Amino acid sequence: MGHTLKLSIYSFFVNDKKRGKPINLGDCFSTIYGKNESDTGDAFDYDYNEYLRLFGLDVSDMAGGQFLENVEATKAMAIESYSIFPKSFVVDGMIKGGLTGIDQDIYKKNNSIVPESKIDKTKVASLPYYFKMWLPIDSQVGIIMVQSFTETGVTSLFVDVIKKYFFNKGFNLHTHVHVPDDVKESFKNRSEVKQITLIKTKLSKKSRSSLNQVFADFQNLKITVKITGFRSSIQDIIENLSKNPIVVPDFEMEGASSYETVAVYEDNHGHQSSAKFSKNVDITPTILLDDYLKEDGKESVDLSKIRDYTNTVLNTIKGELEYKPL
Repeated sequence: MGHTLKLSIYSFFVNDKKRGKPINLGDCFSTIYGKNESDTGDAFDYDYNEYLRLFGLDVSDMAGGQFLENVEATKAMAIESYSIFPKSFVVDGMIKGGLTGIDQDIYKKNNSIVPESKIDKTKVASLPYYFKMWLPIDSQVGIIMVQSFTETGVTSLFVDVIKKYFFNKGFNLHTHVHVPDDVKESFKNRSEVKQITLIKTKLSKKSRSSLNQVFADFQNLKITVKITGFRSSIQDIIENLSKNPIVVPDFEMEGASSYETVAVYEDNHGHQSSAKFSKNVDITPTILLDDYLKEDGKESVDLSKIRDYTNTVLNTIKGELEYKPL
């Protein structure tokens, strides 16, 4: 069956560290690299090919040919290759990276006794991953996509590297996990609720004492009530809890408005996601990718296939963002 591919998507905006307000990415790059307008002088008629070329060079050269490590020095990555597509404001390519900072023995699967080789803590156990960045010149919002495997990846490290690039240039980059609406709806339609967690804060001293006298003076005490051992459709449990909210009087849980409710959702393949419980629940499930995106005979992605797939995803996101090119 092999390893499962997944895709992480982040929307982001950039702001000047001094002024604080979000700015168009075109203005950001013109500040970093200088004005680079064409002869027409139109407001958005920059030579974006040059901006993206310089951006790609800067990011790929940040480590000077070495691997970039995370703060804990447990993972490392480097950009292996990249391409620029100025007309669509896209930079994409392959990164390589994985675990580092720990000695690892390498064995054959049929021999658990004698190691065949060793990866010492100065080396990187590297795997290939795909990335895509949408950097529209006429928008304050961009998109970062990083492919990984469900068991391993360097997604957060790649995002940190991009944040560091902008920080070094005088800007802050702010990210938010983005899951396309059709992925959310598909997950909800095939999922059930399997766990409800009630979270209560700001209890009175009387309630804290009723739990145990040792907690009486802890004003920041938090009570968590976890309910498991059931499965229910999302619609059924929303209707039932709306009519008959859970009440736990000893802990001042007198109805849904007096505590926070978090539900765990699970689809028919055992994939889970959690979110605050509401009629308009905003689930952010993991985006799992089909095996057809892999190279023939390999577990890594086929660059051409993943590029086409993520272009389709990007077009969907542009529609959700109501992006209209100027």
